[in-house]
Amino acid sequence: MKTKLTSVLLCILLMMTHRDVFAQFTRDEAKVAMQCFNNEFYNQYGTYGNSFKAMYYANTNRHSRQDFWREIEAIETLIDAYQTNNDADFKNKIRYLYHGHSRWLWNHMAQQHLQRRHHLGSIDGHSFICNF
Repeated sequence: MKTKLTSVLLCILLMMTHRDVFAQFTRDEAKVAMQCFNNEFYNQYGTYGNSFKAMYYANTNRHSRQDFWREIEAIETLIDAYQTNNDADFKNKIRYLYHGHSRWLWNHMAQQHLQRRHHLGSIDGHSFICNF
């Protein structure tokens, strides 16, 4: 189990950082890699208005939340997967992860970073992620 998870995470990391080398991966393979990551770390834990909140766990023990920057990188990977596959489940997870981080500082920093990184617009009335 741990070896499989490590392989999936390494594959995702390499795909995101060395796209030219991994151009031979299909969209379906990228989608499966993201689904495997979400199966191990994603946690939908509550409601936010008429929507939901979510977070990524720090490890497979599922005892604590990821720190700020790891969470941002995981969300960026999910955004990349959504932009590659246009998968409705990924789109919802992005929204729920955003709702799961309601602290002003996190939102402020995350909005600025992700907006610069992905040139995105707004989500639920906040200038953040366009078309989510």
